[in-house]
Amino acid sequence: MEANNATMIEYILTLDTAKHLAMIQRNQKGKEVRDYFIQCEKEFNKPMTVEETLKHNAMLIEQLHNKVIVLEDKVTLDKPKVSYADAIVGSTRIMQ
Repeated sequence: MEANNATMIEYILTLDTAKHLAMIQRNQKGKEVRDYFIQCEKEFNKPMTVEETLKHNAMLIEQLHNKVIVLEDKVTLDKPKVSYADAIVGSTRIMQ
């Protein structure tokens, strides 16, 4: 990518690599990044309230319910194919 006649190189970093880079920077931006990661970890490790747990579990139940519906529909659609395959496998007649 060219910008102002300078070549820019984009990198994709893992979260751990970004943390390592931020930890070794001895400037204001490095401090801001370290503070950001510290805040993220605090939020992540903070226990959920009962309401948050219930909302989270309700969301998971809804997602699982939707997956069950999709899989039940697939079973219904595949039933004729399965019956045919079972009939072929169960056939005692040898084809030549």
